[in-house]
Amino acid sequence: MQANLMTSREIAAIICKPHREVMADIQEMMHDLNQDPRAFEGQGQDGFDLPHRETLVLATGYGPSLGHRVAQAVLALEALPAPAASLEFAGKLRLAAERQKVIERHAVK
Repeated sequence: MQANLMTSREIAAIICKPHREVMADIQEMMHDLNQDPRAFEGQGQDGFDLPHRETLVLATGYGPSLGHRVAQAVLALEALPAPAASLEFAGKLRLAAERQKVIERHAVK
């Protein structure tokens, strides 16, 4: 997972909304923006991988409080080191754990 992408599952976890509803929100947003949602399909899972811009556009639709949480998580994820292509499995697991910590730290309690 690239640091500049946020998954629909991560967004759902942050805003405490069912993933299927976040997926519907993304599809509606893509329709409104005249973009093909298939261009953002996630790698190996049911969901979307959204770039920075699309993540923030989606977040604005969730209102100031939830949008702020998503925006803060985007900024925190961007601060994580980018995974090297040659990174070994243990290193990839550490980066995945760091991403999960960011998502949990910004989730609605």
